[in-house]
Amino acid sequence: MKILTFNIWKNEGDFPERLNIIRLELQAMDADIICLQEVYRDSLLDALEVIVPKELQTKFYAPARAKIRAGKMSYSGLAILSKYSTIYHDMFDLPTSDNDGGRVALMADIATPYGILRILNLHLSHLSGAEGDALRKAQMNFGLERALKNWSDEALICGDFNERMPAPFFEGFDNQMSGQIMGDQSSLRNSPNALIDHIVLLNCSRLHLSHCEVGFDKIVGMSDHFGVLGYVQTR
Repeated sequence: MKILTFNIWKNEGDFPERLNIIRLELQAMDADIICLQEVYRDSLLDALEVIVPKELQTKFYAPARAKIRAGKMSYSGLAILSKYSTIYHDMFDLPTSDNDGGRVALMADIATPYGILRILNLHLSHLSGAEGDALRKAQMNFGLERALKNWSDEALICGDFNERMPAPFFEGFDNQMSGQIMGDQSSLRNSPNALIDHIVLLNCSRLHLSHCEVGFDKIVGMSDHFGVLGYVQTR
């Protein structure tokens, strides 16, 4: 089962051309579950409607970080896409600060061929220094608390964490992290050793994260992120 996490970079750059590239590349990658961050939406344009391959009929969007972009009120939200049916989904606010507000989480329970898999999609704070470290930790802890409440089966945590691994987020969990598999690779264009996009499998009993790789590092002009592609298999 192929899992992709990818930050599509809002409406930056040559946005119409980028949307076309993203649509074609997502279709070619043929992932089973996709978590997207910085998905742009305004009153006239919904990026999700442009880029989603027809095979991914299940899609959920969580609007986030409302602000004026290119002269229009818009959102930079989260999305979960899947080939499989979804039995539950929810979005909730994450802890924020005056310097970085509007962060949310998007969660879904997906009926995969291997059983129900809980997905949590996150885009954590970009702030630097001690303030950013504390805020990202608070956001992750809050997201995990909500996602794992009354849930003991596998959970997949995906997204742009704005944090290199290893991070203290997952201490005490039985987990596998893409950062452990990928080493010093980078998921951020023009930034060596900046693996800040991650896939983490928690409560590993039936499943394991067998391989992870950078998603779109060979594609020019697609995003400022490369994305991370993970392969989940039964043990």
